[in-house]
Amino acid sequence: MTNKIRTRIAPSPTSADKTLHLGNVRTALFAYLVAKKTGGDFILRIEDSDVARNVEGCAEGMLDDLRWLGITPNEGFGTNNQPYGPYSQLERLTRYREMVEHLMHKGLAYKCICSEELLNKQREAALAKDSKSPFRYPGTCRALNKDPDKDYVVRFKSSTDGETIHDDLVFGRIVYPHKENQDWVLLRNSGVPLYNFAVVADDIDHRCNWVIRGRDHSGPNTLIQMLLYKAFDAPIPKFAHLPMMNNQSGAKLSKRDGAVSVKSCRALGYSPGSILNYLSKFGWGHGNKELFSLKELVELFDISNCGRNDGRFDPVKFATINYEHLKSTDLTSNEMYATFTIPFLEERGLNVHFEHLLSLIPIVRYKCKTFIEAANELDPMIRKEITIDARAKELLTPEVKPKLQDYSTFLSSLNSWTEDTLRSETQHWLTQSHLTMKDIGQPVRASVFGRTQSPEIFKVMAALGKDMTIHRLNAAI
Repeated sequence: MTNKIRTRIAPSPTSADKTLHLGNVRTALFAYLVAKKTGGDFILRIEDSDVARNVEGCAEGMLDDLRWLGITPNEGFGTNNQPYGPYSQLERLTRYREMVEHLMHKGLAYKCICSEELLNKQREAALAKDSKSPFRYPGTCRALNKDPDKDYVVRFKSSTDGETIHDDLVFGRIVYPHKENQDWVLLRNSGVPLYNFAVVADDIDHRCNWVIRGRDHSGPNTLIQMLLYKAFDAPIPKFAHLPMMNNQSGAKLSKRDGAVSVKSCRALGYSPGSILNYLSKFGWGHGNKELFSLKELVELFDISNCGRNDGRFDPVKFATINYEHLKSTDLTSNEMYATFTIPFLEERGLNVHFEHLLSLIPIVRYKCKTFIEAANELDPMIRKEITIDARAKELLTPEVKPKLQDYSTFLSSLNSWTEDTLRSETQHWLTQSHLTMKDIGQPVRASVFGRTQSPEIFKVMAALGKDMTIHRLNAAI
């Protein structure tokens, strides 16, 4: 790939949650990767022509999702780079009318006044004649030789002779016979375009030379669009249709399948890098390598390595990849880890200085599978006053409290307060006191952490500091 690729993600702003579905994210990721590999452009366009279903604020929410994931568009909606704007369809209605008039002037489109009532009758008659044959508009208004005096739609004049050959970048050569063609509607009587016309008009004006999308768009959509490109004498972009993302049962992935949107993944405490890593495996691979940073994906991704088989969303594997990302400083730096954990700390009413939080991240990241778990582990190390839970209280028996008191007195005498010092000096004190760590380890953990399980106790004590550790020991006693 030597020429710069201009490609796009074009979601519809119809999500009630104002977020992107993971299927859209996978498409966006692949588009981002092929664009960045050639120093090209990744464009965000909003397909908002379905006015009745549009959700206010959804477009902005989807852009926020892309930014959070790290695959930020460098051109288009919501950016400062809009050389071929506008990038939302409702702002392009005048342009669609101009392009339709151009086709009508060339004799490739015409006005149709057939009412919905008439079309329904024709559809019923066709079904009665052959229930297995889909209804095709019979071209009733092709010969209309005067401007209509009532509402009309604009139809594309399609040929039913010949075929169109499409060389897909993933699925190879596909032949579309024209015998099933009909005169599709380009423009409704409201002036709002239908999908296949709008997407071609948009891609022409936005200079998109690659189109990456799901396999469900292959077939009639691709044929219609290729015929429209030819009608406009416009270069046909390269098409790459990706295998589908299905649920565990093999059906199309939907909200009922759980964490299938960016918003839901964020709420579960997943990292952006792990989401992109997991989605990259749907239809693409690089040998036996399982873990990738976004930088590595840009370097290694090649559309020619995409497979054709649909994949099934596996929440267990997804969680595993997220855990691997959270454990690895190469995949999730301490700074990133702290940044993504802060919202979950704030939900707990905790505010912490970023530099202090940064020092705590190495203590918890080896065991936490999500940022939610990280916030839970960090909570007792940040909160000034802790509540000792019921199970931990059971460890604070009358027999153990004198030992804790002696240990507290010993800790007060220490001049150095580091993890290594605490470990070595405590061992020395235990030997002198004829005790072992088993005698005080769990009670100390219960006292300073408030739970029966915690990160390594000397790491916790070092993070809390001398005064807070002794204060909590004495409070527990």
